[in-house]
Amino acid sequence: MNREVLGADRPLIVLVSGMPGSGKTTLARDLGDRLHLPVISRDLIKTGMHVTVDSTDPKEIKRFASAAFDVFFANVELLAGHDVSIIAEGAFHRELSADSLSRLASFGDLAHVAARVDPVIALRRYRERAERGERHPAHADLFNLEHLAANVEPYLLDQPAPVLRVDTADGWDPSLAEIAEWVGGRRVHTTDG
Repeated sequence: MNREVLGADRPLIVLVSGMPGSGKTTLARDLGDRLHLPVISRDLIKTGMHVTVDSTDPKEIKRFASAAFDVFFANVELLAGHDVSIIAEGAFHRELSADSLSRLASFGDLAHVAARVDPVIALRRYRERAERGERHPAHADLFNLEHLAANVEPYLLDQPAPVLRVDTADGWDPSLAEIAEWVGGRRVHTTDG
């Protein structure tokens, strides 16, 4: 259903990116509530895959990693292709996600909200969440911590543009209302005429 005719209103695709522990999932949920948009989460898709095969083994961390991104992007494209505006949240890796992220512009108007925080804070949050056991065991968060600490840069995306960087160290800066206003400004409305 992707529109080929210029002038047709298109769905809004709000990408929320950031390194693990940056607060991107909470930001995406809050923004989804504020804008009345469904939120698609790559991590929840991966968790669903592990639940399907009844896998809780942290050693299987890589088993569905790539497949979860494939399903995630297929769902974003499916929904946007059917005129559903959405928030799509994930820890997108710069090189591995570049082609899929750039393709989304053909499905809707993009707004990229990048959650940013000092990596020390993000890694502390990530460790604390793992120690509390908040996520499915197959994410192997404690196992990943050392690798993540050494590989922060690939998660700091500036593309696709336009991008709004949100400091997530203590709440949202800019505020949720300001983020929502910025996102709304990314819509390309058309009029008959």
